[in-house]
Amino acid sequence: MSRREDIDNGIWSDPEFAALPQRAKTLYIWSFTNSRCGMSGLYKLPAGTAAFEIGLTREEEAAAFAELERAGFVFYEAGVVFVRTRVKHLRTRGENMAKSIVSDVAKVAPEHPLRRRFLEKYAAEGWKGLRESLEQLSHKQAIPENPSGGSSGVPGQGQGQGQGNGRGQRQVGETEPVGGLRQKERRTYGVPCVIEAEEEA
Repeated sequence: MSRREDIDNGIWSDPEFAALPQRAKTLYIWSFTNSRCGMSGLYKLPAGTAAFEIGLTREEEAAAFAELERAGFVFYEAGVVFVRTRVKHLRTRGENMAKSIVSDVAKVAPEHPLRRRFLEKYAAEGWKGLRESLEQLSHKQAIPENPSGGSSGVPGQGQGQGQGNGRGQRQVGETEPVGGLRQKERRTYGVPCVIEAEEEA
């Protein structure tokens, strides 16, 4: 689902952001405006994807992620990105937003260090509904890579939507999808800071 992303022009005068090299500034803005980033700021990203989309070499991409990590803006490890302050600055903090965040987190393997880092941070800093949802999630497995359907590559264990031949098994323990949300967001001084969400009529 596409979203409109508003970026406050004050980002360019923020001292911490201004101190970043140009490639890191570009990568930071890309990190929360690309279509893979959801409400949690935690998402899977194959190495080289950002380089391709913003015109860096693979070496420049790696260097830019390292620069953002040292500055505490973004972390990248083993194919997963964590935009550190995305959840902290959400304005809407209701049940649907918590579900959306949990759905994002559930797609990352439980043992991944950035998922653990996210849970440690927001188990303490998140609002009550989010803390409770993350606590429930902490004992669940990651959502399959292709939860909406398609072949799993294992005979008899596909995730297609058809009736099948009776050999397949429906995946269990998946996070309930979040639908019917219209979302708008604004950002101030280089970090996602305002999220508005409302139910569609």
